[in-house]
Amino acid sequence: MDPAKLLNIMASGRPVVACMNLKGDAPKIIKAAKCGYCVEPDDVKGFSEAILKLYNNTSLRDEFGKNGREYAVRHFSRKICIEKYEKLFLKDCMMAKNKK
Repeated sequence: MDPAKLLNIMASGRPVVACMNLKGDAPKIIKAAKCGYCVEPDDVKGFSEAILKLYNNTSLRDEFGKNGREYAVRHFSRKICIEKYEKLFLKDCMMAKNKK
């Protein structure tokens, strides 16, 4: 799953059900955000079970959706990303200045 797509799903308040390699960053984000399920690409049973869990449990769907939205806003909103870039640029500028 494209990271931008994951963040869009999370920001929209929908729960995530993803089928991907569990060693990547996206599964770590899904787990940290507590916003859905992630299964290995060849795990058809696990994928269908994840879908059924959400289909049969409205409160879990709502909780995962809410968690994902809050996580996306807290960690990846435009304001937060700008602040992170500013800190990174300032750090780089200070390092460059100290090298002179």
